[in-house]
Amino acid sequence: MMYANDLVAIREKLEITQITMAERMGLSVRALQDLESTTRRSSLRRMHEKAIKYVVIEYAIERKNPDLLGTLRPDLQNLIMDDFAQMMMRVANLENEKSNTSLRAA
Repeated sequence: MMYANDLVAIREKLEITQITMAERMGLSVRALQDLESTTRRSSLRRMHEKAIKYVVIEYAIERKNPDLLGTLRPDLQNLIMDDFAQMMMRVANLENEKSNTSLRAA
């Protein structure tokens, strides 16, 4: 589970502005500011948590810097890596299906 203070910490680790974070999460800047200013230990909605994870993974890939994840707290690293692993498994399954379809067609 992620909290409002985690959102701020992650954005600061990524060294991005509220504007950039909001755009990447698909939110208005005002909505992001509201999320960041809520009570420190207020838990974020699952959809916001997923969006944050996506932004972190996207930045790690774009910057070719997997160590970026290592700068986060261990519990946040685990949350993000769980989603990343699931995403990579889906990609691998899609690739396998594509290969199998090609083989059958040949």
